[in-house]
Formats: sequence, structure tokens, C-alpha cells
Amino acid sequence: MVYPSSTNALLFEIEEEDATANAESRYQLVEGCEYEYVFVDENEKSADFQFEENEVINFSKLHSSGGKIKTGIFVGSLELKIKNMHNVVVFEIRSSKTSYRTDYRKMIEDITRDYVDLVMQQGSPVSQTFEINPDVDPLTLYQQFSFVRSVVDSDDFDIAIQKIIANPIRKWSGTLIGKHISNVKHIGRNELKQVMSSTNRIPFDNAEDFGLPKELTTLPRSLQVRYQKDTLDTPENRFVKYVLDSFYAFCDAFSEMKHATTKLKNESQLVCNKLAEYKNNLFFKQVSDVSFINFNNPVLQRKEGYREALQIWLMFDMAAKLSWKGGEELYKAGKKNVAVLYEYWLYFRLIDIVGKVFQIEEKSKEKLIQKDKDSINLGLRQGKVQMINGTYTKRARKLNVCLYYNRTFSHQKGLLYHAGTWTAQMRPDYTLSIWPGDVKENEAEKEETIVHVHFDAKYRLERFVTELAEFKKEDSEDDELLIEKDDQGRGIYKRADLLKMHAYKDAIRRTSGAYVIYPGTESIEPLRGFHEVIPGLGAFCLRPGNAEEDASQIISFLTLVTDNLLDRISQRERFAYHQHMIYQESKEDNMMLCEPLPEYKHFNDAIIPDETMVAIGYAKSDKHIKWIEKEKLYNFRMGTGLGSVPLSVIQAKYLLIHRGGNSIKLYKIIGDGPVIMSNADLHKLNYPDPKHDIYVVIKLAEAEPEFQNYIWVMSDIIMKKGYLSAIPQTITLSKLILNRKR
Repeated sequence: MVYPSSTNALLFEIEEEDATANAESRYQLVEGCEYEYVFVDENEKSADFQFEENEVINFSKLHSSGGKIKTGIFVGSLELKIKNMHNVVVFEIRSSKTSYRTDYRKMIEDITRDYVDLVMQQGSPVSQTFEINPDVDPLTLYQQFSFVRSVVDSDDFDIAIQKIIANPIRKWSGTLIGKHISNVKHIGRNELKQVMSSTNRIPFDNAEDFGLPKELTTLPRSLQVRYQKDTLDTPENRFVKYVLDSFYAFCDAFSEMKHATTKLKNESQLVCNKLAEYKNNLFFKQVSDVSFINFNNPVLQRKEGYREALQIWLMFDMAAKLSWKGGEELYKAGKKNVAVLYEYWLYFRLIDIVGKVFQIEEKSKEKLIQKDKDSINLGLRQGKVQMINGTYTKRARKLNVCLYYNRTFSHQKGLLYHAGTWTAQMRPDYTLSIWPGDVKENEAEKEETIVHVHFDAKYRLERFVTELAEFKKEDSEDDELLIEKDDQGRGIYKRADLLKMHAYKDAIRRTSGAYVIYPGTESIEPLRGFHEVIPGLGAFCLRPGNAEEDASQIISFLTLVTDNLLDRISQRERFAYHQHMIYQESKEDNMMLCEPLPEYKHFNDAIIPDETMVAIGYAKSDKHIKWIEKEKLYNFRMGTGLGSVPLSVIQAKYLLIHRGGNSIKLYKIIGDGPVIMSNADLHKLNYPDPKHDIYVVIKLAEAEPEFQNYIWVMSDIIMKKGYLSAIPQTITLSKLILNRKR
């Protein structure tokens, strides 16, 4: 007996017809739940039995015949063997998503189609030798059958057959039938010959009355008359019948294999039953067996229904030869690992989506196919990096793109110039890397011009958008965090998935966005970190049965990302430049500036010591110093040669006056910028003894109080050429402060 042990645990007993139609057990549990079990006899008293050890079984410490079934993330047929017996108890573990049956079938079908298309694009021959290797292991056998079933059991195949039956190719067929001569209405040349030559004759008088020679005294009793009738027995319909016969024989052979499991036998029988329904249709009863196939037949190549049947037949043969080492987890021990399958399926969809925005190199797709003498293998596997390359050349800036599957970003030395994380290693499901120009990817990493956008597949997220909206609120309730821990333990990921996206964005270098893709019904506009589409977080819907429509949202998003990368004055572009400039050189360990500095209320007033320039100005006399103090002005002469003002001085925010090797005072430069004054202008301002024609004059104000008590060591600052220099120059505020007298 089995009992639910938690409020969310459900126990189903479905109808026998429903179970048979889906090759499932009647007794069904739900993933992510716990159930208690106990063995009892017919009188519901304890029986001395127990299951063999299994990953979902927890034995009871109090009851030798009982325990718990923890379904976790298992989905599919769960076979539990009883100790010391050959008996097996079979449960079906249902996904928490009600659409998992159709999702699973649709994803297998799509992957098979994508897989076959990749192989066919490489010119692989199709031999139509439908054979099964009887020595393959059960896992490979079931995997092979799953590919084949996805073709035969597809909606496309059913629609093709129905279209053929509803609107078939017909032809008029001529046959000879014997008719009594009195019933022959039209006599042609062939009939006239029979009138003269047939042996079984009857007397005929008065031939002249009918316009016939009087010598014609007898007529044949019957004539062989050509009769035209409408028939379905055409070469095209014979081919379709041959397709059904071939599929039936192939699928039926699975159940006879020595390694065939009970599940494989049941599922192969379901496919055979469906094919038998087609074969028993009255339509095919009127069609004879095929004698030869003409692939150049225009009907098979063009007419609706027949065209699809030909394509499916070619695909069927290829599917029967495929193997997928990476897909072993999908078929192992009766599992229907829908979450893993969704991850694989989504990679093919992303290839299509990226291909609609960028030009994907066909050669890069060939890496997914691995061939040897005996088999063709899909080289797509969890934990193994696979990448697809492409470019964007439609507008003024060239972009390079690379779509990775399961790329690992590791922590390593020299991270500034390499891809990776600054903490622990991370491996998003998919990474879209985009960088500009004719540069290599590693060079783009070094120059901070590359952008990484990550996607994670989350099949089980039913209400992720709700969770995302809730995340924007203040998380102050401890209960929510406790629920989160419980959900993780049961394989139900909600809020934690959003936090994972944050981890990708914040820990992986050069990352500008991280997004969940899940098979829901509602997407959310990506949350922007600042003003532009990236950096950001969000969630997109992509359902197996609605992929083309859902994909439009991701395509629109990638188009916006592309537009942002094409924009030469985007905030992201400026930020990447300044970030590269800041981090390209590490700060010396012994350089620290922890001294008082003016605080600012507005960003425009900010003082960044490493970027704030201080001009060094020379006072030629005491009168000059008094004039500066009174007028709050300072002048640099214009012209050529030593002593002329350099442009760097004009960009300074502060001015330090010195004379005779001693600092005089630090002023703050104010105003809209320097002004040009003549010798006469300075005379009017009582400047002491101006000797040059033109001057650059800056306006001064008292420096902030934090700078008033500093004493500057000028000998370590100004240039020396045998004397204390009067040549204008600049220095950063940080170096000026670090060189002060303590």
C-alpha cells in the first residue's frame, strides 16, 4: 500500500485504456513528492517483503516491510524490484507539468528532425536498409526506437496520410470485358475485327437492312470491349503503402529483440497498432504492392501529402541509424527526463533563433555530428562544450558571435585578460558571446570589448514570472527563505533560479545579461540594470508546441542587444572603455590614500584623486603673490618656448602656487574656463610688470578646508634643471597628496 506523506503529494490510478494508450503503469505518483509504502497481505496485515535498494527508496527504521518513496526529479516508469523475488512493482512518475507527455514527444520529434537535417546537409547517403542490430544493449535499443517512434508517431506523418486518403492520386485504367453483342453500343476498329474473326457465332439475317454486306450471315455471340475505370492502384499510392509496411515491420521487430525491455515491447506495440490502423484502411486495400520506386516522380516530390510521406520515409531510415551518447540519461531505467531533454531541445532552438539575427557558419554546425564506419553520433552532451559561430555584417559595424553550450567559466590567474569568474567556476547552459571587429575572441576579452549573455533552461518553472515580480519586492520574510530551501531539496526551483542569474551576471567577467528560458505562457520584459537593454535579467517563454511564436520575443531581444552593440556612443560602450582603463594596471600595494578629502553632494562635484589634475604655477615675486591673492586670478603666458602654457594645465581643477622651492597656497580653479588677456588688460588689473603680449588667465577660489593644512614638498614635484623650475606643469591630486610633508 502507498500513502501520500505530504500535502502536495498526489496518488493517481488511471483507467486501463489510458495507461495502455501511453504505455504507462496505472498507478502514478508525482515528481518532487514523498510517499510512504508498506507491504501487506490480502487481509491488510503486514507482509514480510521489501524492495531492493534504489535511489528513490528510503527504508523504514521502524518497519521492516515499509519505507518512503522520494520521487525527487525522476520522471518516467519506475520499476522497483522485490528482494529475493522476480516480481516487479511499476509506478509511473508524472511530471508536475501537466503537458509533459506531449512536450516529451514533441521535443524528441524536433531533435530527431534537427539531427537528421544536420546529417543530410553533410551529404550522408540514405540506403533504406531498415535493419536492427540484435546485439545492441537495451539502452541503445530504446534510444534507437525513440528516434524512430518520433518520426512515425509525429503529427506531420498523420497529417500526410490523412491528406493522401482525402485527396489521392487516381488514374483511369483500361480493361477488356466480354459483352453480348446486343449490348455493345459503340463499335470501333477493334470491335469490327472481332465481328469478322470471332469463332463463337450466331446466325444473322437481313444484313443489308443494317447497311452491312449481304454476305455477312453470322455474328459473334460476344465482343471483347475496352472498359475504362477509376483506380487508386497507382505507383505513388503503392509507395505510400510500402512506407507503412516497412515502418510496421521495423517497429514490430523491436519487440523480438533479445534485449528488449517490457517498456520497449509495450511502446513498439502501440506504434504498430497505429500503423495497422492506416494499413487496414479501405484505401490501401485497393492498392497493390510496390514493384519499384521512382524518386524522380513529380507527384512524390511536389504533391501535398505525398511530398511529406517521402521526406518522412527518408528521415525514418536515417533515424534508425542514429545514436546519441549524450542522450543516455534521457532513456536510462525507464526515465523520461523531460528537464534534460528540454535543455538539449532548447540548444537547437537557440541555434535557429541566433541564425535569424546573425549569419551562422554552416561548417560550425558540422561539429555536432560525429561519424565513423558503423554509426552517426550526435555530439551534444551535458558538460561538454559545443559552439556555433557566426557574424553580423548588415550594418556599419561587424560583429562576431559564438553560441556555447555548457561552457565552463573558471577562476584563474591573469583573469583581467581572460574569460572566467572572479570566484568559483560556473557553467551556464548557454552563453552567447558577441564582440566587434576582425579580432579574435581572446583579444576581445583582453580589451573588454566582448559581451557575454547567458541563458539557463528551466523546464519545471510553472510560475517563474510571478517569482520574478515578487523578487523585486523587499524580501524580509524568513518563511520565504525556508520554503526556498525546501523547494531546492525537492527539485523545484523558483526564486533560487533568479539568484543564479544574478550570480552569472555578477561573477562571470564581461557578462551583460543572464536570462531564464522556460516552457511557460508568460514572458516578462527584461529587467534593465541601467538605461539600456543590457546589462539585465529576465525570463523568456519557449514551449515545445509553440516554439516559432515564442521565439519572436527572444529574436526581438537579441535584435535590441545587437543595436546596442552597434551603437558607438552607448553607455555600455563607454562603461567598457573606462572599466578597461581602470583595471588594465593593478594599483601598487604600498599606494593608499586615506587622507581627508572634500565629500560631494552631487556627482559633478566628485573628486577622484587619480583623475583630478593639479596645475603647478610659479609666483615670480611677493607682489605677484599679493596680486593673485587679491584678484583671485592667475596668468600663464602664451607663445612658444619654455614657460608657455601646455593644454594639460588648462584642464586642471586645482592650482598650486610655489616660489623659491616653497609651496605658497593651493587654490581651486572655477569659472567656465580660462580667458585670453592682453598685456594692456593685465595692466588695467594692476598686474605687476607684464612682459609678454598674450596671457591665459584662470579664475581662482579658496580650496576646500580639507586642503588648508597640507604642506607640499615642491622639490619632489616640480622639474629641476639646476634651479627650481618656473615651467608650468600638472600632477594628479593623489600624487600631490602622497608627496606632501607629514
